[in-house]
Amino acid sequence: MKSSYLILVAGAAWGTLVVSSFAQNPSFSSSPVFDAETVVITASKIPQKPEAVGSAFSVLPGAELDRSQIRKIDQALWLSPGVIVATSGQTGAISSIFLRGTNSNQTQIMVDGIRISDANIRAENFLGTESTGLTQSIEVLRGPQSALYGGEAIGGLINLQLPRGLGTPVTVFDSLTGSFDTFGSRLTSSGEVDGFGYALSTSWDITANDRPHNDFANLQHALRLDVPVSEATTLGFTIRGAHRSYQSPGSVFEADPDNIEEEEFLLATGSIETQLTEGWNTRLLAGWLQQDLGYIAPPFPESIIDHTKLSLDWRNTFVWNEALTTLIGVNYESRTMGNTGFGTVSESDSLIAASLEQSLTLGDRLSLTGGGRWEHYRSFGEALTWRGTAAYHVPETGTTFRGSAGTGFRAPSFFELYAQDPFFQGNPNLSPETSTGWDAGISQEIGKLGTLGLTWFQNDLQDLIVSDFSAVPFTVVNLASATTSGAELEFTGHLGSRWHYRLAYTYLQAEDDETGERLLRRPKHTAGFDVNTVLFDRLTIGVGGQYLEDRLDVDPVSFAPIVGDDYFVGRVYGDLQVNDHTDVHLSIENVADEEYNIIAGYPGRGLGVFGGLKIEF
Repeated sequence: MKSSYLILVAGAAWGTLVVSSFAQNPSFSSSPVFDAETVVITASKIPQKPEAVGSAFSVLPGAELDRSQIRKIDQALWLSPGVIVATSGQTGAISSIFLRGTNSNQTQIMVDGIRISDANIRAENFLGTESTGLTQSIEVLRGPQSALYGGEAIGGLINLQLPRGLGTPVTVFDSLTGSFDTFGSRLTSSGEVDGFGYALSTSWDITANDRPHNDFANLQHALRLDVPVSEATTLGFTIRGAHRSYQSPGSVFEADPDNIEEEEFLLATGSIETQLTEGWNTRLLAGWLQQDLGYIAPPFPESIIDHTKLSLDWRNTFVWNEALTTLIGVNYESRTMGNTGFGTVSESDSLIAASLEQSLTLGDRLSLTGGGRWEHYRSFGEALTWRGTAAYHVPETGTTFRGSAGTGFRAPSFFELYAQDPFFQGNPNLSPETSTGWDAGISQEIGKLGTLGLTWFQNDLQDLIVSDFSAVPFTVVNLASATTSGAELEFTGHLGSRWHYRLAYTYLQAEDDETGERLLRRPKHTAGFDVNTVLFDRLTIGVGGQYLEDRLDVDPVSFAPIVGDDYFVGRVYGDLQVNDHTDVHLSIENVADEEYNIIAGYPGRGLGVFGGLKIEF
């Protein structure tokens, strides 16, 4: 079997690299996976040391993704446990995220401090097409997080942030070319001038993919500015946008040459943050999101879906002493949506929210958090959620015990509430989907090799919105319930500056409570890994891969449940530093030329070879 053969080859290569690295430098130093200055903010919206975080979380630093030559967000997410990525095609297709087995519309996606996914704006287009570009980090917070981040945070939260420009300005040009008529170029620049920080990126990528009539083109840009007004006050601005075009031939049974999906995406934010007193920090963030989607499928008329969102977030942090911190937040959102396609909709909605988060740290061992959030939607009413976490750290052994519990919800969409069509009618009496979840885990520092984490979790989902085909025309109702449970394993670490490695594995059970049947496209086993090392102080080489096994899918012709493909897709890559300013890089994707279907009827790309030049000035 190709997969087994490739696993053996990768294992042998890894062992060879270990011996080679020690032979080159037998006395190189090692360091823990987190530096002393590392803090985690997403988990409680306040700075915390990793060992004080009670929620299950993963941090994928942008520098690590760049070193591993990972260029797309959905590819990076394989390196976090709990995340299942299902892409409806090859590069440029939408990517669904089943975080801990929840539905793809039950994970909150935050970008530059703004919730870009909501009941109407699903983030599949963003996750399937956005490049890593200028990414400070990708943070994954697992388990219900609605008490912190509101609706759609049933499975958890994925947070992306543009980095702040620091230090001497640096500009990098990076090019890429290779298989499938692929070409890409990216220009990034960041730095600090007299306290003024900037970071910008622009990129252009095209590929023909590995199927006829499957071209993808992506032009995107991003900019962040940080302007100090005084020692206590800073103004911040971000803007990112993209124009994307994807030729979508459908499944292999359709092979439609005329379908095109287009997206215009614009997200802009402005913020002011000030330290009013020694213990009181306040931040006001305003954001504007515009997403326009166009679907061309002759002979039918073009379908257009437009979304706009205005978001205001006022956050106040009160540090009473070394042990006690209080966070009080107030939020407002206004949204509109227009849909000229199936189930024509033109609606608007608004919400207001208030949240409270309390953190208590007792010495360097016990950390507790608890809080709640109230939201009121004009469309359907109120939602109240809560959350609590605990972490106990044993410094003598490097052991941390973690646990969390909380609730989440997903608001009904405009389509589910109001759509009108001869074949479908919305249900204005829908209630939100809800969940109650918990997890418990342990992380262990293994000397200075890294940190090994193991987490058990369960999520009980209620009032799920499903189709009711007994009605004429058919509609949707709150009827179903489901349970997802399992275990997550994560190992991350680095040895000095030479070795870096990351492994993520998830075991998942996801079942319909009424029928006992497994939920579709939720594999029992998923894994992702990446290992790289530096040889001769100039050459970086690495291996990585994605593994998926034991899942149900849907036949694209009969729509009957079928067993989906198991697969392992491996990659190898290298980077040679020619001089202080120039690197050449090479990657081989799907190195064993594995034949597999990501989703039934949608084959993945075959073996591809890509190379390029990176110039820093």
